[in-house]
Amino acid sequence: MKPHAETRAEVPLEVPLIRAQAFELDADFSALGIALRTILQQRRSQFEFSPDPVPHYRFSRLLWAACGCNREGTSLHTVPSVCGGVAVDLYVANSDGLYLFDSARMVLAPRSAADVRSRDAHGVPAAPLELIYVANTARMAAIPAGERLWQAALDAGFMAENVSLFCAAEGLATCMLPAAGRSALAQSMALQEGERIVLLQQVGMPKNAPERNPWL
Repeated sequence: MKPHAETRAEVPLEVPLIRAQAFELDADFSALGIALRTILQQRRSQFEFSPDPVPHYRFSRLLWAACGCNREGTSLHTVPSVCGGVAVDLYVANSDGLYLFDSARMVLAPRSAADVRSRDAHGVPAAPLELIYVANTARMAAIPAGERLWQAALDAGFMAENVSLFCAAEGLATCMLPAAGRSALAQSMALQEGERIVLLQQVGMPKNAPERNPWL
């Protein structure tokens, strides 16, 4: 099935801040228990999602797979980088609002109470989770200006591919979104000069698919 047209919910230009503590994520990442060959065979884009939320343990592991620290005592990550790991911020949008992933502390820092997720033709959020990859060119001073965005896009692509492979391993659905509506989304996120959305990715449980035991 092809992706449907999507729109953005109208949100105020001054987005209200969430008055809550950071959302702590699980730090236990045991073996996935599935061969890489099987993961690659199962990887696919899915454009329909169950409205049910992604279970907490999968949510945490998914973000760690995207760009978590994988060597204790270092700032080294699960993904390669052409920008030294400083170019891309990972935002998470769900029904509770907008969060920024802090990979060093494994927490989601609240940024906004607005639900900025993409909507379907009926105005319903298309997926429980929307990952928003944002290039921060202010942290890329060592890279020539004309190369910053495409190099950041490469890093975002590495992160999104890790998410796709994780979803294949864990029985989650995921897809990338087209560029339409990014200017409105950037405005609703209150992004600053030098911050640019380079990639969007939706994640959720597959539509009409029962929850499965990830250890089987």
